[in-house]
Amino acid sequence: MNTRFLLPHSLKTVGWILLIPSVLYGIYIHIVGFEFDEVMKTSVFAIWRDPFLSSDPSDNFFKVIENGILDEILTICIILGGIFVGFAKVKDEDEFIGKIRTESLIWAIYLNSIIFVFATIFVYDMPYFNILIFNAFTPILFFVIRFHFLLHQSKKELRYEE
Repeated sequence: MNTRFLLPHSLKTVGWILLIPSVLYGIYIHIVGFEFDEVMKTSVFAIWRDPFLSSDPSDNFFKVIENGILDEILTICIILGGIFVGFAKVKDEDEFIGKIRTESLIWAIYLNSIIFVFATIFVYDMPYFNILIFNAFTPILFFVIRFHFLLHQSKKELRYEE
């Protein structure tokens, strides 16, 4: 089987270590209404910043600004963790696993698109903006959940057949 686009199996553990705490912490701080700008504030290089928030609207490109970086760290951890978990080889990678992986990816994109269209029609204002933010993570999360669920189901079925 051709697995040239898959990551080494060893990254799966790293992925779980990044993904689970980051998702749980991200959900927690969203629920409690955490203010990101006050935590881990540091100077960062910004290619572009919102002119609405800057003191000099004509000076918005390629600047060093002060920013709380917790949300950026969580975003990177969720995305990298999801990629590592979803696209690291399993120990017994074969055509069947590849088929499960492909079908899970297609299913995740369909589900994400359906939810996104539904939200576009029925959700407005700030809640819709939150959905736009979550939409950065949901395709990979849906894929990881579906892929590992089907993988677990197939292993369970193999045990019953033996």
